[in-house]
Amino acid sequence: KATQEVIDRIDKALGGKDVDDVLLAMVRKEFRQKHGLDFSTTSHPAEWFAIRDKVIQIDHALSACTEAKLCDRVDGKSVTLAITREALNSAIQPLMTRVEQVIAEAVQQAKVNQKEIEHVLLVGGSSRLHAFQETVQRLFGSERILGSQTSPDLAIAEGAAILAAK
Repeated sequence: KATQEVIDRIDKALGGKDVDDVLLAMVRKEFRQKHGLDFSTTSHPAEWFAIRDKVIQIDHALSACTEAKLCDRVDGKSVTLAITREALNSAIQPLMTRVEQVIAEAVQQAKVNQKEIEHVLLVGGSSRLHAFQETVQRLFGSERILGSQTSPDLAIAEGAAILAAK
């Protein structure tokens, strides 16, 4: 029932990059605390992008494991940081609040009652995050979630193909 107006108002920028940015901030904070070093894309571009790649790997790993480690060096200084799924979930709580707001607004703009929604399909890489799954399950109930029946990435590709065909 969603109209184009509803779709246009949705926070489309909310996603995996936001989670990666939170993880990267955690790593930067650790470097600051341990070495007094605040690295960025301009001060240490090669290290920045290498660490960003590792942060993305940690993001993916925490979907399957409860802890992941980052070991890296910036400006000759090393840091090892164990990141737990629990710490990530806590750090991304503001993002989950935004997810709840987006869902509430979409339901309101579509002029449906949340209880009328029969099924919820989780798509995109962020749908693998336990915090995301827990947020959606809390809102809709686990019995209405269809995420395990389809690949979250394939669903995005199929949706893009359908939109392109229209």
